[in-house]
Amino acid sequence: MFNAAKAYRGWGLSDWWNDRYVFLSCIDESASKPCAKGTVNAYFTPDRKYGYPLLVFCPRFFTKVPSLDDAIASIDANKDYQQNAINLQTRATTFMHELLHVNWGSAKECRGLKEGEACRDQWQNIGGTLFKSYRPGAAKLLAKRNITLAATNNDNYAYYAASKFMQKRWKTYPKYPSAWDPNKSRAENFAAQQNEPGYPNSLKLNSVDDEGWDDAVDPSDDNPPDNVPNDPLYSSDSYPDWYQPVLSGTSGNVPDVTEPSGNTMTYNGPTPDAVVCETSDGSPEMNDCFHAFGSLKEFPTLAVIQLVQGKKGGTWWAGYVHSCALAIYFTDDWTDDCKFTLKDVDDYSTMITEKCSTGNNDKIGGQAPITMGGCSGQVQIMMTGGQPPNGSPPGKVRVKERRNGRDGR
Repeated sequence: MFNAAKAYRGWGLSDWWNDRYVFLSCIDESASKPCAKGTVNAYFTPDRKYGYPLLVFCPRFFTKVPSLDDAIASIDANKDYQQNAINLQTRATTFMHELLHVNWGSAKECRGLKEGEACRDQWQNIGGTLFKSYRPGAAKLLAKRNITLAATNNDNYAYYAASKFMQKRWKTYPKYPSAWDPNKSRAENFAAQQNEPGYPNSLKLNSVDDEGWDDAVDPSDDNPPDNVPNDPLYSSDSYPDWYQPVLSGTSGNVPDVTEPSGNTMTYNGPTPDAVVCETSDGSPEMNDCFHAFGSLKEFPTLAVIQLVQGKKGGTWWAGYVHSCALAIYFTDDWTDDCKFTLKDVDDYSTMITEKCSTGNNDKIGGQAPITMGGCSGQVQIMMTGGQPPNGSPPGKVRVKERRNGRDGR
């Protein structure tokens, strides 16, 4: 979620050189004039402005969509609103949704289907009709029937981020709206959603055809593809025991369920500031790195307990494919006292990738130090010819003392 929530920081000349700009406009720039419909908040269009991606904010964005501060004040004043994520549909979630359409920045989270693609508004069959997966109810339905598509759908990210914000501020993850029913029409799902706890009164007067509180319209993608899936819901056997009450809950009656703390995988990687980027034209290809690191994500339960061990001065290759290698250099002996796992290696590779990739060039290179109880060394993403490189790292191993978070774990 690091990239889903944060675009690149400004780097001046580097941003210009690597084409990392977004053109923002309040003029209805697209030839189809979506703003003129009066029901659209904002949209992304592939029609580039001065060579850059274009995001357009319609008048409705400023007159009908609440600011984040106004939404927070409203939720603070009404505890019922704290259990429904629709109440945090604001200019902030709209802007986040639009940024996820831009393939060089916050949307790296959605790479992998096709070269250079960003997150998009995925279509699905709801009640026998094809719709884009806007709004949290439709996004939840998409996740219950096709996790691959949900992992590239804008609103799955936007509303998950909004829900985590609500959980942090009001100490409860919002249970509503419920996932839509694939066997009901869009109008029937909309009506059921309005009767759920915490649904905002200000929206109850809107009709199902009022698209204004959807987050975006991409004028280039108004027609569904030929192969829109009509997947059934995943079997209840696919979910852990502690989640079963949620599956059996009905709309408006979802039980309070807390994921067991022992099953929660926490992030143990470096902070962005600890990562040293070394990306150049000679760095590994991004696609090769995704394949090289894939085995780290293949068995997440095993990765949590699988320890990494090695001898001082040695090297261990966590993965290498074609041009890309992920290396660990040991500056101390890693024995049973070192609790560094494959999951930690994955966290390191993810953070290095997210900070050090270079936009449209699709190159990646960088490193981060490891210092924790019983472990000391460095994780590095580097160039290889399809075989694990030999010898010492190309340059001094940078190991910095870390005083917070991991020491003595």
